[in-house]
Amino acid sequence: MLSIVYGVLSLPLLVYCGAKLLGSEKAPNPYVRGYVLRNKVTHQRLLPEPSSHRFVYPTVCLLVSLSALEKGALDIGRGWLFGYGGLFGRLTGLRPDPYLTAGGSKGNGSTIHGRLIQVLLPRFANAAELLVDSWMMTMPSFLGFEGINPLTVYFCYNSAGDFWLCILEIHNTFGESHVHVLEVGRDEDIPPNSYDHQWTFRREFHVSPFNDRSGFYTIAIKLPSHPPMSAACAQATTCPLPVVRVQLYSDSETAPSPGPLKLVAVLRCTSSAPLTAPSLLSALLRAPMGLLLSFPRILYHAWILHYVKRLDVFLRPEPFPTNPDWGPGATNPAKLPQPGGVKWQSESLFEVFAKQRVVTFLQQRSESIGISVSLVSANPETPRDDFSSVLSADAQVR
Repeated sequence: MLSIVYGVLSLPLLVYCGAKLLGSEKAPNPYVRGYVLRNKVTHQRLLPEPSSHRFVYPTVCLLVSLSALEKGALDIGRGWLFGYGGLFGRLTGLRPDPYLTAGGSKGNGSTIHGRLIQVLLPRFANAAELLVDSWMMTMPSFLGFEGINPLTVYFCYNSAGDFWLCILEIHNTFGESHVHVLEVGRDEDIPPNSYDHQWTFRREFHVSPFNDRSGFYTIAIKLPSHPPMSAACAQATTCPLPVVRVQLYSDSETAPSPGPLKLVAVLRCTSSAPLTAPSLLSALLRAPMGLLLSFPRILYHAWILHYVKRLDVFLRPEPFPTNPDWGPGATNPAKLPQPGGVKWQSESLFEVFAKQRVVTFLQQRSESIGISVSLVSANPETPRDDFSSVLSADAQVR
């Protein structure tokens, strides 16, 4: 209800913005670096059969070049209608904080591109030289409100201008996120008709309370109609229409491989236009509440699945350890270190208190028996704590 009221109240503001900006918008650069996408999202649950469920709804998102975005080249109306870097004081916008791993106010962690580099370094030592630009498909903030971005897709291009990586950033409703790094030509399947690439890999992240963490994903993508980094992009007369299809398979009963198909989700771009004041305002006026409805929709369909179709709920497990300093003996050592990284929940007051008790004990114990102890969290965002003794530093316990 709050999102509906919010959207209705924003209508006069959108009309006012249109009157001020539509007539003064300059002709777009022929080398378009950002698009407004209108999409159709389809979800279909197939298993268990008594709880089968399907729904379709429209969404609005952006497809933007990170290099252009972070230079301010995509700002509209001096950053007030659309801008990068902040949350308030603009109609729509993007900023680094909700995306990828946590960063600081300085260095690579302060930009989305820099965070992509941090994600890729465990797998590619020269990621900073290889990754020239990325096109990010995501939903922007609206009037200071950032809804849940269930899926953000990064189309990454190398120094030769070739499509190199597809990076999927998945957010759940528990405040956690996970990143899958899919490399072109590595562990790829033969893509189905109308798709350009496809990968199958084991599931590693708890997304929905109605599924456990087992199973396999098959991801198929259709790239924009022309490579955004190529010279053809500057002369293209058509706008990109990317498609992302996610299929969730249960575990096979006979082998560690995909079993029955459990769920299908498709994000299909139905129309796109260069990111300008007219196209952005037109999309918002057609669906003024489109950027506010992700979480209400999730709650509505969760109510149907649990209370109407009697689907059981699985408890949320802790994310797999992704800290590169985490050594043998972890919960899932075969999967370490993860190339992507996970954003964990913030510590509760009780967890902060319990951690402080452990830290105090380790410090006192290391001093009393003369050893060094390192406390390494499975969460890559939590700094490592080292406790050393003035008596001895020969032993280390992890």
